[in-house]
Amino acid sequence: MSLSPQSTASIESPWSADEKTLVYECPTCGEETLRWVTEDVTLQDGKIAALLEHLACSSCGEKCFDVAAMKRIEGIRGKQPRRRSTIHVTASVKHA
Repeated sequence: MSLSPQSTASIESPWSADEKTLVYECPTCGEETLRWVTEDVTLQDGKIAALLEHLACSSCGEKCFDVAAMKRIEGIRGKQPRRRSTIHVTASVKHA
C-alpha cells in the first residue's frame, strides 16, 4: 500500500503531549533512555524521512516508530513489490 504525502499529513499520533515528555524503557538495551524526538531518519533504502517524530534511545540508538511514523515512511518509500514466500514441499510416494 502506498500513501501520498498529502494523505499522510492527516494521520495523527495517538500519543498525548504529556506522554511525549516521559522517558521509556528501551526494548533493546533495557535502559530508561527512550524519548520522543523529531529528527531526520535515513531509511534502509537510503531515502530520508525529514523531521520524523519517533522514539529514540540515547543509550543504544534504537528507533521505535508508531503507526503515524510508519504511514509516513510508507509514503516516502512509495509502492514496492511484495515479496512472496515460496514453500517447497517434497512428497515421498511409496509404491505397493
